[in-house]
Amino acid sequence: MGIFDVPVLLGHIRAGKLKALAVTSAKRTQALPDVPTTVEMSYPNVTSDNWYGLIVPPPRPLTSESASTPPR
Repeated sequence: MGIFDVPVLLGHIRAGKLKALAVTSAKRTQALPDVPTTVEMSYPNVTSDNWYGLIVPPPRPLTSESASTPPR
């Protein structure tokens, strides 16, 4: 059992290799419309939408210039 991003496992779910029990988003996902949310499964405090971050190795400061320039 685990909690993963839907796009990462979507192929496995559609192939029947994994079973999606619920999604943690506030609404059902279009990619898996038959999979209930955690709220629907009686876990109202288990909600989360995915957040991704941008990381760089230190000491590279994040500026508008460095954000558009790949690291060397």
